[in-house]
This record gives sequence, structure tokens and C-alpha cells, in this order.
Amino acid sequence: MISYNSRISYIYLYMASIFLIFSFMFLTLNFICLKYNQYFIIEFPINNSLLFLDLNLFILIDWISSLFLFIVYFISSMIIFYSNVYMMKTEKKKFLILITWFIISMSMLISCPNLIIAILGWDFLGLSSYCLIIFYNNESSNAAGMITFMTNRLGDSGFIMGLIMMTNFYSWNMIDLMNEKNLLYFIIILLLLSALTKSAQLPFSYWLPAAMAAPTPVSALVHSSTLVTAGVYLLMRFNLFFSNNIMSELLMIISALTLFMASLNALFELDMKKIIAFSTLSQLSIMMLMIAMNKYELAFIHLSTHAIFKAMLFMSAGIIIHNSNNWQDIRHMYLLNNISPFITKMMMLANLSLMGFPFLSGFYSKDMILEMLYTTNNSFIIMIFIISSTFMTILYSLRFMYYLMKMEIMNSTNNFSENPFMTIPLIIMGLVVIFLGCFLSWTLIPNPQFIFMKFHIKIINLLILFISLYLYYIWTNTSIFISNKNMFFYNFCSKMWFMENTSWLFLPFLKSSKFLNKNTEFWLESSNSLFLNKNMSKFNLFLSLFQINSINNLMKISFVIIIIYFLY
Repeated sequence: MISYNSRISYIYLYMASIFLIFSFMFLTLNFICLKYNQYFIIEFPINNSLLFLDLNLFILIDWISSLFLFIVYFISSMIIFYSNVYMMKTEKKKFLILITWFIISMSMLISCPNLIIAILGWDFLGLSSYCLIIFYNNESSNAAGMITFMTNRLGDSGFIMGLIMMTNFYSWNMIDLMNEKNLLYFIIILLLLSALTKSAQLPFSYWLPAAMAAPTPVSALVHSSTLVTAGVYLLMRFNLFFSNNIMSELLMIISALTLFMASLNALFELDMKKIIAFSTLSQLSIMMLMIAMNKYELAFIHLSTHAIFKAMLFMSAGIIIHNSNNWQDIRHMYLLNNISPFITKMMMLANLSLMGFPFLSGFYSKDMILEMLYTTNNSFIIMIFIISSTFMTILYSLRFMYYLMKMEIMNSTNNFSENPFMTIPLIIMGLVVIFLGCFLSWTLIPNPQFIFMKFHIKIINLLILFISLYLYYIWTNTSIFISNKNMFFYNFCSKMWFMENTSWLFLPFLKSSKFLNKNTEFWLESSNSLFLNKNMSKFNLFLSLFQINSINNLMKISFVIIIIYFLY
């Protein structure tokens, strides 16, 4: 008789295999789309009598969506295989259901060009990510889930408002509104708001490091390669409307500031997962910079390579956390190279790819991006931010590797174990990290644009590398940055420019529901009408379904809405 845990483990392996097969299927479709320069549109006709709008369901498979789906399903299969052991002491069935719900929501957003379907996937992403963040159901995860959910709700409202405005013209296709310039710009602002909140750009950046309270497999899948890149993907799909106008300039300023802020915070952070989160935030800003410059091919290459090595970095960190009693302070990673050389090498491989080491995946995207930035006519201040952030990226990567190799005794890893369910996905992803960058650069840019640069511009990246090494040597031998005289500067750098102090601003909006509830009860007690009392009580019960704490009801309502939509 097979035990319950064994059956759940078999289900995990089965789902991981299914997602891996789907990933290679989408990779094959990507080859076809690139080789023959074609795309596929699958249409499912639906009764469109509702408001005389086009409600037909379209599924678009082109080189962008097929490659992104390959990345999503490939990482998902590795994460599920990895979670079979990592989540052993938790509710594995519930975790697998939530992960599957998240992946389906991401697929809806990627493959459906119709905004009404995209917004369903967008909304389900927010709900499923909230459920995954609060999975441990403790105080820190609940607080992080609330901050994440409320911040993303703000961006979702922009998406919904843009959809409502497009309804006035009986279309949900952006191309149909090209002649309505004023309305189009307003809709673009709303979509930009949605993308900035989902991809955690300033001033909505605090939710991403706070979301590290989620399980490490969730961080590897949701907060490094899929959910946070949804905003970048949205702007890629509408890149035609963000090019050569004031919106691109605004996006460039916001992304440059976010890049600088995230890189600076990663230098002073001590929590292992938050360092990786700030690194993710800085790389998202680089993608946003490329979209602002209308170089969405480079942005997409960097999105794909970054997703693999950042998920690999999170998974390696998860093994360390799993074997050290959930301790996440990098100052306690001493002697890891002797205890587990394999994990050390995998983390160093991912870090080198993050730094842009030749000829790993990160090199092919970051080198082209930096050269493109050096040769374009950008603002001097923006270039200072970009070069400084590149310095700091190398510095915090070296700092991370320094603590990996530091030779001191650590008692919490005496019983360090490497389960094959955890190490095999790292080996596979390590091979992908080595070869994916050259594959994407050769296939997506078969005829690269020749860029003529002077010698002193070409060696800027090498100078940044050597100067960063020198600055890090000075830093490790002095305490100038963390002395008592500079505590204000230290707190400013380590607390996201004091942004986390503003994370409580959404609380008055939650208190308003309590105020309305009390006033409704008082008004009903004063009313003599039994009919009014009965109906208002039903209305009050209906409103209670939408309370933030009733996440199960939100999930049920979401599923009912989509079922009604497809049956209509």
C-alpha cells in the first residue's frame, strides 16, 4: 500500500515531467517561428453580443510568447522537482495546486493578446502570488503578503481603468485607437502604472524584498523569473506605443533611479534572499531601460538569461537555508566551500553570470546592453547612475562570493546534506546558464548591428571590473561605510532610501472597511423596515466576501467569473 506522502511525491514528479515536456514543445515552436518568420493565432469564437464587443478568445504563439513560455515551464518543472524535498514538512498538495494555478495564470497573460483575457491572467497572478507568499502563515509572511497584494492592486486598478476607457470605442485592441492620440496617451500611462507596480520599479519597489518571506521555491519561480517580469513583458507587447515620446523618457528616468537604488541596497544587505531580491530588482531596471530605448530584443534576451541564473541562485540559496535551520544571514555561510563544494560552485556560476563574466549567459545580454548605452546620446546623470550601478553589481556579487569562501567555523551546517532532488535541477540549470546566452544571441539577432566604438569606450567594462575589485579590497579592510559617524548614510542605503517606512500608508484604506461596517450596523438598527434590514444584511454579507483576509472567497469568485465567461 502506497502511503499518502509517496503518492504526493509521485504527483510532483508527474507534474514536473509534464511541464518539462511542454517547455520543449514551446522551444520547438520558437524554432519554427524564428526559422520561417511566422506566428500562429488560434481563435476560439465566443458569443460577442455583450456590449457589442469583440470577445473572441485568441491565443498568439510567436517567437516572444513561445520563448517566454519555454522559460516559464522549464523553470517551473525544475522548481517542482526541487520542491518535492524542500517542501517535505509542509502541505505539499496545497503548494502544488497554488504553483499550478500560478503557471496557468502566467500562460494566460503571455499567450492571449486580447486585453480582457490578459487582465484575467494578470489578476490571477496577483491572487496566486499572494497565496504563495502567505503559505507559511506566520506574522512576517502575512505582512509581506498584504504589502505585496495592496501594491499590486494599485497597478491592477490602472489596467482595469484602461480597459474601461477602451470599452467606449467598442474595442480592446490598442491598434484600433491609434487615431485617438489623447486617449491613447492616457491609456499608456495607466498601463505603465500597472507595469511599474508588477515589476517593482520606483516608487513601488518595497514589496519585492518584503516578499522574500515566501518559501524559497516560490522566490525562485515567482519573484525572479515570472511574476516580476510580467510588467516587462506587458511593455514589450506595447513597445510601439512607448517609443520616441515622453513616456520613454519617463520610463528611462524611473528605471535608472531604481537600478541605482537596488544596487546600493544590495551592498549593505545581510539577508541572503534579500540580496538576491535587490539583484533581481536591478536587473529588471536594466530591462526597463532597454524598453525605454526601444531595444526590446535586448531586453527579452536579458529577461530570458536572467530568469535562468537567478532561479538557479535562489535554489542554491534555498539548499543552504534548508540545511542551516532557516538561517539566512550571509555572515554565517562560513566554510561552505569545504562542506559543500557543489553548492558553492553552482552559486559562483550564477554570480559570475550575473556579473557578466565571459562567456556565460549574462555576458551576451549585459555586454550588448552596456555598449548600447555607452554609444547612445543619453543624459549625463543617467549614465552616471548606470555606470555606478554596474560598479555596485560587481561589488555585491564579489561580497556574496567572499562570504561563501570565508574560512571560519559554522556549526549550523555540520549535518549538511545534498539530496538528488535538489542537486539535479541545479546541474541542468547550470548547463543552460552556460549555453543559453550564445543560443539566444545567435538566433534572435542573426544579423547584429555593427557598433563602432573608440578604444577608451570599449574598455569601460574592463575598467569597471578592475576598479570594482580594488574598491572591494579597500572595503573589506576598512569600516568607513559602517562607522557610527555614518549611521544615517548606512540606514539610508540599507532601507531603500527609507521607502520601507511608507509601507504602512495602505492601512487607513483597510480601516475604512471597519468604519463602514460599524456605520452600517448602526443604520440598520435605526431602521424599522424589515425588508431593508434583510436586503442590506445580504448586501453587507456580499461585501464581506471581498475583504482582504477572505482569500479563499476571492479564489472562488475568480474561478466562478472565468467559468461564467467561457460558458456565456
